[in-house]
Amino acid sequence: MTIVDVEIAMLDAGYIRSTLFQQRLASPMSAFAEFAANRALWMWPSEKVITILRDKDGIEGVSITNGGRVVATILHDQFARLIRGRAADDIAEIWEILVRSSLPFDRSGYAMMAVAAVDIALWDMKSKRERQTLTTLTGGVRNRDLRAYVTTGVPERFAQTAFSGIKVPIPGGPHDGPDGVAENIAIVRRARAAAGDDRDVMIDAFMAWDVDYTLRMFEALQPYRVRWFEDPLPPNNIRDFEVLKRAGGDALHLALGNFSFSRWDCNELLSAGVVSVLQPDIAWCGGVTEALRIVALANMRQTDVIFHNTSEQPWALALSQSQPGVCEVEYVDRDSDSMLHQLFEGGASVIGARVIDDGTVGHSLSSRARGAMTAFEPSR
Repeated sequence: MTIVDVEIAMLDAGYIRSTLFQQRLASPMSAFAEFAANRALWMWPSEKVITILRDKDGIEGVSITNGGRVVATILHDQFARLIRGRAADDIAEIWEILVRSSLPFDRSGYAMMAVAAVDIALWDMKSKRERQTLTTLTGGVRNRDLRAYVTTGVPERFAQTAFSGIKVPIPGGPHDGPDGVAENIAIVRRARAAAGDDRDVMIDAFMAWDVDYTLRMFEALQPYRVRWFEDPLPPNNIRDFEVLKRAGGDALHLALGNFSFSRWDCNELLSAGVVSVLQPDIAWCGGVTEALRIVALANMRQTDVIFHNTSEQPWALALSQSQPGVCEVEYVDRDSDSMLHQLFEGGASVIGARVIDDGTVGHSLSSRARGAMTAFEPSR
């Protein structure tokens, strides 16, 4: 069970070329004219990072996360040498080693994506070694009929579907004036028309707003019964969220946490009482090990959990099935030929707006993903 090989590869899955990144949408960079036209103009390195761990018995553990060459460099230059020769079943200890070794240069973001890459691959090895699904390893099937909502920039595509709700990214922010407010109302009106009266409508402001603008939009969107406002403010100022919640009251529901990169980040939100739905991303927040801790914290606060971008992460679908307090999953509307829904073979997937699991043990890269990946070449 000793780790003998760490392989790091890159995969261009078309992430930055997708519709969601090519259209004008609000973002933290909307304040700058040269970056406001679309998120692709400034977005972080977009290549996926594939991590493959092998032990001396030939068992292979696989993960995919974000962060491109930045995360791949952390894995290659820092983490790989720390885990070679260690027992693959010492998952919690390896997690501590990696997190502590990254403290001098980072405590969130890219570093935790790299930690997640190793941790998810270790859990995959454990699944294959013990011949049990990750759902079984993390508690067994608890949530048998999970609903799925869809995130899309074209809500009309999902007018006649079984998805439980429609979430739309918002185009306008404080720097766009009355036209931006009108655009926001228009996209939410379209989402409500597509969802009808019986399904949810949610919005994602992607950290682009401030307190005053969020309250303005909260009032303007009252007729459309928005279930939640996702990430309206930058995540680095809990006090602003507290001010926002006091002003909006119990009717203002906030979905937060996909830019919280550890249990400590998530606990700040939970302790402040500002989050209605916690949405950590397992491939960003330190992996399966840390996600289990985050869910436990959310359960203590009786706060619902929906893992960010669930449908493209088999480990997120597995934990959605096994963990108490997980109420739903997210399906992201990608372009029709996107590889992002074809990264793995077998296991759990979102079909007909429900999570379906074929019982496959472990995660196997699809032939399409393997054919498109390239070996990581470190800079010299």
